[in-house]
Amino acid sequence: DDKYMKKIDTQYISEKKADLDEIKYIVDNLFTEDSEEWLCLYDTSEKNPNYVQIHSDIEYFEDDALNFLTQVLQIPLDNIDEIEGIYLVECRKYKDKADFRHYRAFFLDADVVYSYFETYINDEEINVEGWYDVTEEF
Repeated sequence: DDKYMKKIDTQYISEKKADLDEIKYIVDNLFTEDSEEWLCLYDTSEKNPNYVQIHSDIEYFEDDALNFLTQVLQIPLDNIDEIEGIYLVECRKYKDKADFRHYRAFFLDADVVYSYFETYINDEEINVEGWYDVTEEF
């Protein structure tokens, strides 16, 4: 049913039909000069207002990012300085129109990040276990 479909927005793209190859390219190049800076994948169906997004700028979330990397991903702090880019990943899940939870996590591995977008495109549930519940920010 083409009436409802997955679409992407980025810094430079709006409401473009989602394509996994393009998403992979954007994720892989998020920290390069070709960066789209952020990417949001969503469904145009009212039945699925959930979405998943990434951002390359973690300026306001550095403490959260370091905590997540060390505590959740178990990355030793002495390796933190070698990290070139940290993906900020967010997932919003709605129970109904008014009731949602918003989750945030931080990852270093482009393939892991890409897998969340792939999961969403396949209409599978994104596992946010261990992610920060930041609903109160919204």
